[in-house]
Amino acid sequence: MTATYRQLAYIRSLATERGMDADDIVTRAEALTDRKAVSTLIDRLKTVPVPRKEASPEAVAEIDSLRAVVNKLPQRGREFAISLIQQFDQRGSLSDRQWPYVKSLVIQGQDNQPEPVEPGLYRVDGSVVKVYLTDRGRPACKRLIVLGSGRGSFRYERGLLGKVRPEHRLTEDEAQAFGRQHGLCCACARHLDDDRSLAVGYGPVCADHYGWHYPNYEEASKILNRPAV
Repeated sequence: MTATYRQLAYIRSLATERGMDADDIVTRAEALTDRKAVSTLIDRLKTVPVPRKEASPEAVAEIDSLRAVVNKLPQRGREFAISLIQQFDQRGSLSDRQWPYVKSLVIQGQDNQPEPVEPGLYRVDGSVVKVYLTDRGRPACKRLIVLGSGRGSFRYERGLLGKVRPEHRLTEDEAQAFGRQHGLCCACARHLDDDRSLAVGYGPVCADHYGWHYPNYEEASKILNRPAV
């Protein structure tokens, strides 16, 4: 017999997995007297598609849970998760050894989900961003683009919301520094032309909305170091 016992066991496994007569295939393999012929038989068995099994609702639910968190996994975990999902989609099942990995990856992905952020102003990648709710009540995010000469514009940016964290929330001091530097309000992107607004870096409406201090003209003159207008 040319085929080793290990090869015969592997041949039986391949044949069984593909719904073939495993006993007949193994008998044929035992009759082969050429090692190359044994390797050729194994390669041919690998090319035979594995019949897709009817997946149970529980199995589908577990894979769907993995799909939901796959993009939140680190690179190696994400690649492994994608491999498991692809195998399930092709075969309709996974081995008993693979299912524990599915559960582990789902837990890991859920643990990596960022804490949701509330509507408001945040600082991300050196820019001011605004988190808001759409007409359908879903969170979205826009980045403030400084156009120069005291002008700016908020622009929607896909994927930006995923970068925002609660600890990135813009402080009153940061709002003041931004407005004084660029001559526009970071909350509404409007040009600042009143001494009080120029002194603190934002307008009265936004100050009231975010609970920021807004000075009178006397305070503004001291900040700007010039006579009150």
